[in-house]
Amino acid sequence: MASEENGSAAIDPWSDDHLGRREEAEFLKKFLLGRTDERAERGQSFVLNIDAPWGQGKSFFLKRFARDLEKDGYTAVIIDAWADDHAADPLVAILAALDEVLSRLTGKKRKGWADAKSQGAKVAWALARSTAKVGASYIISEGGIDGIKDALNGEANQAIDGFSKYIDRFRENKNAVASFKKKLQTLFDQRVPEKLPLIILIDELDRCRPTYAVQLLERVKHLFGMPNVAFVLATNTQQLSHSVNGVYGHSFDGSGYLRRFFDSTYTFSLPKLDKLVQEIAVRECINYNKMEAPTSQEEAFIISAFEHFHVAPRDIERCMEILKTLSSVWASRNPIQLLYAIPLIIAYQTKTEELFYALTRGDGWVEALKRQFPSGWSVEFPRNRYRTRSEEKVDVKYLVTHLMSGLGNLPDTDWDEDQLPQSEIWLRRGLLADQNGSNQGIVCATIPA
Repeated sequence: MASEENGSAAIDPWSDDHLGRREEAEFLKKFLLGRTDERAERGQSFVLNIDAPWGQGKSFFLKRFARDLEKDGYTAVIIDAWADDHAADPLVAILAALDEVLSRLTGKKRKGWADAKSQGAKVAWALARSTAKVGASYIISEGGIDGIKDALNGEANQAIDGFSKYIDRFRENKNAVASFKKKLQTLFDQRVPEKLPLIILIDELDRCRPTYAVQLLERVKHLFGMPNVAFVLATNTQQLSHSVNGVYGHSFDGSGYLRRFFDSTYTFSLPKLDKLVQEIAVRECINYNKMEAPTSQEEAFIISAFEHFHVAPRDIERCMEILKTLSSVWASRNPIQLLYAIPLIIAYQTKTEELFYALTRGDGWVEALKRQFPSGWSVEFPRNRYRTRSEEKVDVKYLVTHLMSGLGNLPDTDWDEDQLPQSEIWLRRGLLADQNGSNQGIVCATIPA
């Protein structure tokens, strides 16, 4: 692989897996190798697409998956498509990534790869040249520059000669592609890599400029469509289909187009968040003593909130950082009420405007907030705390209503509310809310100067 990572991950690729992806990796490894063998019998490659939204840990998974494959003796090459989309042609980036691994060969095997690489470079140059000419013709024809197109096309006989040359060039390109695939197959016949298939993992394709993303898919299909080659692409497939539409038009069936390239698509299961939250809490030294949750188990409540709102792992990291910052500057004697603070942080980080507005609005906000908490999210908590009902579990919607309705009867506070925006008043009240000892409602502490 292009980069080496130190530590326990080099021994156990999944030692720092906080999303519970190890089991999925084991399944996908067996599936990938089995299907690649089946396709090889038909003279074909195999392309697996891993579909997940942004922030679900696709990049982490590919890196660890590659290490897992290497641990079993396979050659796995990772390509960051977004980092390479400045290249003239995606084939250049693929060849460069392969060269970083296969250039370590010696003797005849090294020469075999050098021949294949040289032929691949010729193909890349031919493709780039053809693309540039077609693009120039399109720009000129669409630009409406009088006389230029006619001058380039020339007289009819010159056009015929030019078309004949175009056909010759097309044949040359086709022969170059066939020669490249033949040399690559010769390399495989020499047991390079020693353990087949050759596995190429491509990340961040959905973040590339649309033309580059489409070109890369076409290179994968047409240049590497051969036995003993497996591709694993990790994409936000919906976003990638938008990129395809950006090239071929909004009415184009981008999803159908992608299905031509992907032999199989696997969708990540929802990640296990308990280990992730625990690891972040330890790493960030989050002090739960400054916080209070209905369950008296602050971490368990935070995890349940992330699960309820389907927060992506990347956003969870940021939410926990915000919570750490809040606790670091917290000077009130009253604890931070997580029942209010966590949904507020989630709404802010995920840009969920309806929830954020419901949490910070100054009028009719209790009813607005109730609509943001559908029934079904229940928590357990000790007796005699937040309780007016006998169930062991109470729906969070009920708890939020109980907490927020109490805020409407807050005593006067020491800060000058006339000088604050209405949303900030309710934000401060919510974060400082605390149930007093007499169970008479909710009181609010003074904000320190």
